[in-house]
Amino acid sequence: MSWLRSELQWIPRTAWVVAATVFLVPLIVLTVIIGQEISGQGTATSTWVMVPFAVLAPLFFLYILLVGYVYGDARRRGMRQVLWTLLAIFVPNGIGILIYFLMRQKPSIACHQCSVPIQPGLSFCPNCGGSVGPVCPQCHRLTETGWSHCGNCGATLPISAPLLAPPI
Repeated sequence: MSWLRSELQWIPRTAWVVAATVFLVPLIVLTVIIGQEISGQGTATSTWVMVPFAVLAPLFFLYILLVGYVYGDARRRGMRQVLWTLLAIFVPNGIGILIYFLMRQKPSIACHQCSVPIQPGLSFCPNCGGSVGPVCPQCHRLTETGWSHCGNCGATLPISAPLLAPPI
């Protein structure tokens, strides 16, 4: 599955429906008005009123999808999704959406033992005490496989850092 497709799955269905409605309704109305003008029943000024709606409809479509993405992504990351969605809606010119993308947290991960969501940066699960990943035997902070030394304390790591139990 592509990266874009996996990210689009975080947009709620409600946002898709609202965005499609906002996109299609002006285009349908514009089509009806142009059809009336072709048949001689409409006025020329009515088309010039509807053309901006036809131009702005795709922009509103994308804006609504971005706001929906902010809601779904904030929920995925364990952030306050309603607060961030309101910020994205009410801060003008898309600046609220930009602020969200600059301030968002890393996605939470699930504990390997109890499946509780864990905030990024924690070395051990606060629910069961299990290790989130390979940890340094000296400072008990997260390391990555393949590291020869700890990035925090400089201690030499075993060849493959095992998942250690929490310190007592």
